[in-house]
Amino acid sequence: IITFKTAASYVTNKEAFDLSGTVRFDADSPRKSRSFYVFRGEDKVFFRSGGANSSVIDFDTKITLNKGSNDLVLIARESNTHVTRRYITVFRR
Repeated sequence: IITFKTAASYVTNKEAFDLSGTVRFDADSPRKSRSFYVFRGEDKVFFRSGGANSSVIDFDTKITLNKGSNDLVLIARESNTHVTRRYITVFRR
């Protein structure tokens, strides 16, 4: 499960977007390769790996924005077949 702090607005004049939250994995899952990453378009802009015994990954980062529409994909992954995605669009004026 990916939870993140919602922004006051997804339209901004700022060069970066503050993104923070928590990824929770099933603690009883036998899958131990856990990671979280964020893409802005085709560019990977954030990555954090969780330990084999970790069921939580916290994140707090600034995502540099291009002018115009910035499509962000937040991905929590336990294996090739266990992936959760959340989508956010941030518009920079």
